[in-house]
Amino acid sequence: MNSYDAIRIAVGEAHAETPAARRQVYKALTDELQSHIVATPPRLRSPLAERLRALRQAIQEFEQDFVAGTLRAPLPGRDRAPPDPSLSMITDPAPRAYPLGRVRTIVALTLRYLRHLSRIGPAAALWLVVEPILQMSIIVAIYSLLGAASIMDMDPFPFVVLGVASWFMFRIIMLRTAVMAMDRGLHLLPRVRLIDVIISRALAYMVIYTWALAFFMILVELSGRGSMPDDLSGMVLSWSAIALLGLGFGLVLRGLIAHIPVLVRFAPWIVRIFFYTSGVVYVSEQIPDFIAKYLLFNPVLHAIQSLRADFFVSYETREASLVYAFCWAIGLIALGLTMQAERLSRHR
Repeated sequence: MNSYDAIRIAVGEAHAETPAARRQVYKALTDELQSHIVATPPRLRSPLAERLRALRQAIQEFEQDFVAGTLRAPLPGRDRAPPDPSLSMITDPAPRAYPLGRVRTIVALTLRYLRHLSRIGPAAALWLVVEPILQMSIIVAIYSLLGAASIMDMDPFPFVVLGVASWFMFRIIMLRTAVMAMDRGLHLLPRVRLIDVIISRALAYMVIYTWALAFFMILVELSGRGSMPDDLSGMVLSWSAIALLGLGFGLVLRGLIAHIPVLVRFAPWIVRIFFYTSGVVYVSEQIPDFIAKYLLFNPVLHAIQSLRADFFVSYETREASLVYAFCWAIGLIALGLTMQAERLSRHR
């Protein structure tokens, strides 16, 4: 499908009859392509830059033809060509039911972002897996040097896999929600809200790290260092709580940064504090009581500790509460959404 026909479909599906509505569609298309260019390594940007020039030229020609009432006929045989996936959120029919419509939008945005990550390049996709592997290898090596055969009756290898995989998912969801710029084109469309884009990013990273965790658990099983989870449904709940906490903390931090922009400089320090206080490489039962009672205020520690308790038959946490983690997650998400709504109302 050429650029001219893509613009025709986008304008038609958006019912953009007025110049302002058409400008909104044009901006969405160009901003979306520009976001792909920014996310692409410099050496691979040439074809995308050429596409952007062709798109801008096609927009000028389409607008002139639209005003003059002389739109070109679609090219023969092009009506059955598969549409560009990057235009799917514009060309697909808008959802009618609520909240089912919002769910459909978020799922579509999630799939679109996963496709976008796969198009960036194999090196970027590989690094998402290699980074936690390197981190886990270092921590496992430290425990080996210390001669730790078990940690509270848990094998160190699956113990570290669960902690580090949970931590990486929480960290990336929180940071991407808080400080990463969203696609400027998508939330300009009437059917897409900014919060839809934020949630879809979090869901996409949850999917990625769920696959990574499943891969590592298979390695644990094949290596003979552990067995399958003791309580799979409990693990799903604990894993979801970690993702929701990342989203909640990210939304609140995003709202605070909107009021105090200098806070973005402290985001790495905030992440580091969470790393040391979230039980990534320990459980609260290993820590002296006078320290543990303060660490247990952190809901992420409760979620990660519950995840380990659901995996290991030999470990049952006496101090962590998954209900506590979910209450924090719901409260943080509600506060973050309120802050986003307040910010949007001030800009109207």
